[in-house]
Amino acid sequence: MTADTPDRPTPDAGETAFGAHRFLPTDEHARHTLAQRAKLLAGSEDDKSRELAQNEWFLRFHTGGEERYGLPFHCLEEILYVTGLRAIPGAPRHIVGVVNRRGALLTVMDLNPLFGNPSQEIHPEGRIIVTHAGDLTVGLLAREVEDEEHGSSEEILPTFPSSAVENLGAIRGIYQGRVTLLNPDALLRDPQILVNDAE
Repeated sequence: MTADTPDRPTPDAGETAFGAHRFLPTDEHARHTLAQRAKLLAGSEDDKSRELAQNEWFLRFHTGGEERYGLPFHCLEEILYVTGLRAIPGAPRHIVGVVNRRGALLTVMDLNPLFGNPSQEIHPEGRIIVTHAGDLTVGLLAREVEDEEHGSSEEILPTFPSSAVENLGAIRGIYQGRVTLLNPDALLRDPQILVNDAE
């Protein structure tokens, strides 16, 4: 899966902050040495990590309301139909139930109560998005899986404190003002969530 990386605007050659150009070397040998050092330093970084930090693929879905969520692809395992979902008596509102996933019980969670919204209704055309963080795996209930999207970290805005959301760490930020990007690691490891794949 590939995508074009948007070109970054290059600064005007005539614009120099605080006259810093006066401190640059003027002879050819010194310039060549600096260029070689810059090349070595750039090569010492992890190019793949740098690319992922700037551009990332995520799955966009919604839970029945207007708000859209984004789940990073590296945390996504598979998407299941909502079949065989069984409720757990006495479970918290955000725990919808469990499904049998190839012989193992998978806990299915509803994001809506966690973010101060009414619980979802189980819809026959809904989906369960299986996601993981470390050794934890959980299914996220979704009304509809919409599309995959390519995002840039520069377009992610920070979230604001809210009385409706106790664990803001579960939200990485808001992409383009319309998609709430999730942080599965913080979400699944929140003590209040109590997700256990072996229930």
